[in-house]
Amino acid sequence: INRAVNYINSTVIPKKNVVRIVKTDDYVERFDLEELTKVGDRVTFESLVDTPTMETIEDGNTTELEYYEDYKVELNRFLILHKAGIYNVYYKERLLQVTPDSQGDVVIQVDKRAEPLVAQLASFYIWLDDDEQKAYGYYNMFDNMKNGILEDYQRTLPQKKSRILGGIKMGGKRVWHR
Repeated sequence: INRAVNYINSTVIPKKNVVRIVKTDDYVERFDLEELTKVGDRVTFESLVDTPTMETIEDGNTTELEYYEDYKVELNRFLILHKAGIYNVYYKERLLQVTPDSQGDVVIQVDKRAEPLVAQLASFYIWLDDDEQKAYGYYNMFDNMKNGILEDYQRTLPQKKSRILGGIKMGGKRVWHR
């Protein structure tokens, strides 16, 4: 089960969450996302999944939410911010693992839209050593269902615009390409 759940969370639809960071001063500050997202002793931060959004604070009032692109990430867990504001940081959750010590009913934490995929992919892994034909039958069912879910999921996402810049130095002058 864990292998199927981790695969689905990593490659199909990640279970996302958000942590709010309130920064009141304009100086460089480093935030440990693993510490900020802990639930008890359990680390829930896996990785960032989207650009943070920010509300600026001016005269005690906050402004609109907008994407904030002037940040840095170190070691995939430390977020470095320098501007005052209220930040929403979107991250992929590290899911609970089923272990022999797990008691009672265990809730599988994948995104609700991806729940039907767990049984198909787990069946593929279970049958892979004993009956490859049956295993790949389950995998094909998983793959077809996954593609349908991803098509629906892609339609619900807002269309983001990106600006990619690159350039080279020629004769001491920087030449930019857009």
